[in-house]
Amino acid sequence: MPGTQKRMTSEEFYRQLNELRAKIDSVPEEYRAVLRAGADKAQEQHERMRRTSARIDDMVADLGLIVEHTKFHLAACRRELGEL
Repeated sequence: MPGTQKRMTSEEFYRQLNELRAKIDSVPEEYRAVLRAGADKAQEQHERMRRTSARIDDMVADLGLIVEHTKFHLAACRRELGEL
């Protein structure tokens, strides 16, 4: 499928980030600080996305529990109403 890219794992991200940092050491000194800042920012954004993704996963799991509890409660209410 054109335009589709394979997802990058965290391991692959950190492998490529380490390669980038090694290559940064080979560029002229006056460019290194800017390039290192860019690499640091990429790492920070990656870690923020991982934390956000983990929070979303937790929220989805919590929502699933809430739905199950609501279904259980609804069934109990229906039973009670049927007994009246």
